[in-house]
Parts: sequence; C-alpha cells; structure tokens
Amino acid sequence: MGFTDNVKEIAKTAKETISAALPLGRDELDIRNVLRRDHELVARLLHSMAERAANKDPAVLDLADELRAELLLHTKSEEQVLYEACKRHGKDLREFAQEGYREHECIEHLLNRMVTEQPGRDGELKATVCVLKEIVDHHVREEEGDLFPKLASEFSDDQLAQMGKRMESLKERIDIEAFPADKVFDDVDAEARKRSRHH
Repeated sequence: MGFTDNVKEIAKTAKETISAALPLGRDELDIRNVLRRDHELVARLLHSMAERAANKDPAVLDLADELRAELLLHTKSEEQVLYEACKRHGKDLREFAQEGYREHECIEHLLNRMVTEQPGRDGELKATVCVLKEIVDHHVREEEGDLFPKLASEFSDDQLAQMGKRMESLKERIDIEAFPADKVFDDVDAEARKRSRHH
C-alpha cells in the first residue's frame, strides 16, 4: 500500500468510524444530524492535517485533497438545501444564511490555497490550515449552537428530514472537479505552486 493509498484509507476509516459512532436511528435524516456527522468528520480531518502540517509530513498533501473534497461536498449541498430554505423564512434565518454563504466563501478560498501549498520551512501550509480550522470551528459552533434551535422552531420534523435527505442525495451528485482549486489564483505564481506540488 502506497503513501497516498494509506492516507485515503485513514480518511475512509475516519468516515466509517464517525458514521458508526453517531447512530442516528429514527431521526437519521434530520438535517441537523446530517450536519453533525459532516462536522465531526471535518474536525477529525482538520486535526490530522494540523498535526501533519506541523510535522512537515508530505502525506498532508493527500489529506488536503480529501479534506477539500469533504468540505466542498458539505458546503455546496448545505447552501443549496439549508441556506435556500432559511432565506425563505424569518429575518434571523435569512441573516444566518447570508453569513453562512460568506463564511463558506472564506473556507473555499482557504481550501484552494491549502491544496496548492507545500509543507516546509516557510510555514505557509501550517498557517493556512490553522486559519481554516479556526474559521470552521467558529462556523460549526454558531451553526450547532445558534441555528439548530431555530430550525426546530421554524421547521417541522418532516421538513427537517426532507432537507437531510435532499442534502445527502445532493452530496452524491456534486462534481468536485467543477470547482478547480487554482481558480482563485489567477496570478503567475499559481502555476508555479501547482508545478512544485507535483515534483
């Protein structure tokens, strides 16, 4: 088993462990539970990335690709299902959705930067992972602490389950290749970063 395969196996095992550790029973499709599972998976991947980036471990690059894919599946499906539903409700939910879109933009920018950086002495990758982790942690705290109770009062159990089902279905259909990592780096050194990653 090669280096890349080993990292992919670690990520797959983490995903399976989280799914097993969070048995959702009757409410498994409630969008809040779908989001919690995604949050837990991303938290574990971010923790592993932070450790590997701090140790300048080259395996961090494969883990970066996995983290980027998982976070993009989460953010894109959440925007299309949950945030769109929130925009049609009260002022609090509309404002939360607007803030969520902006936070997702920051997260996507950092993800794209992260997968073009190298572990090494300059510390860029480590810094990017650290800032990404802080933004994701803040986003999750607000979502689970502030948004989840509001969802319970604004939507029925059936509506929450339908949203969860749509989000899970959408995650299976999103094409990550449609969001190239280098699209935010339209300057000359974007290509240099890509080349250095493959050498």
